[in-house]
Amino acid sequence: MPDGKFLINNLQDALQIAGYGSYRYVFTVEKRCPPGSKIQVTFQVTDPTEQQPMAILFDGAYQYLLKGGAGRICPTDEAAASLPRYFADPNQNIFAPPWQHGVGPSTPFGYQDEEFTYSGKGSASVAFPAGVPGSAISVTNANNAAIQRIGMDDAEFHVRRLLFELSEDDTVTGGTVLAHIRDGSGYAFTDDYFDVARYIGSAPFPVDWVIRPNDSVYADLQLVDQAGTGDVYWTMYLEGFKRRRVTA
Repeated sequence: MPDGKFLINNLQDALQIAGYGSYRYVFTVEKRCPPGSKIQVTFQVTDPTEQQPMAILFDGAYQYLLKGGAGRICPTDEAAASLPRYFADPNQNIFAPPWQHGVGPSTPFGYQDEEFTYSGKGSASVAFPAGVPGSAISVTNANNAAIQRIGMDDAEFHVRRLLFELSEDDTVTGGTVLAHIRDGSGYAFTDDYFDVARYIGSAPFPVDWVIRPNDSVYADLQLVDQAGTGDVYWTMYLEGFKRRRVTA
């Protein structure tokens, strides 16, 4: 971002994260970019055999100082809120969670929030083949289970969406990855193994899942109904915000 902070800690499939329409990525608190600043985006092509055109749209608004306004910015939030509009949030979706409407618990006094997305790519695990990003599960032998771990830093992290990326070798003809998700405190987000990528992937949470500082989120994985040869790859992302205490 223009202030030097990263929005995402690792490379990921932006097409699965950004979305469009009611599912497009929306900041809880808008990011103000000073005049002349730049947003930097790093790309990596994982399939160089085919051309992959890429376009990014940053949706927002310009702010201008009006002449004679003594430095005031117009219109104000209060003036905009008084207009007779039906839509209540940037997604134009009245069924979105309260936080997407700007309603809900505000940031506690003495703290600040920072939008962030944790990526499971490159996470350490005893079950992953060496050098393979994310989780690779072999179809052809007994290694049909894995664990993906995402470690937090020294800030409390509030998870608002779980996102998943799935791919497989061309020689894999069948298989479903089931996951059991938990954190280091022993809290289980799911009570059993199921296809989380299909049923809860990208769904916004009505209530934040709070992860303690320096804790970890684990995904215990199992591959079932597999067929063919090769590996299946599974990566988890945690979308939300970091909450830190403001130091004087």
